[in-house]
Amino acid sequence: MLYQLSYGIIRANPELSVLVVQMYRKFLFCQNKTIFLYGILIIVNLKTR
Repeated sequence: MLYQLSYGIIRANPELSVLVVQMYRKFLFCQNKTIFLYGILIIVNLKTR
């Protein structure tokens, strides 16, 4: 599910791909993944406006 979300973001905004990769790496080490997912969604909403 996270992979599909990231893939959709990269397709929509190629310039965000680096950010998504960095955040995905952090996600692998993040203990509280729910908060992390909300962080991704907030950043994506801010960037796409």
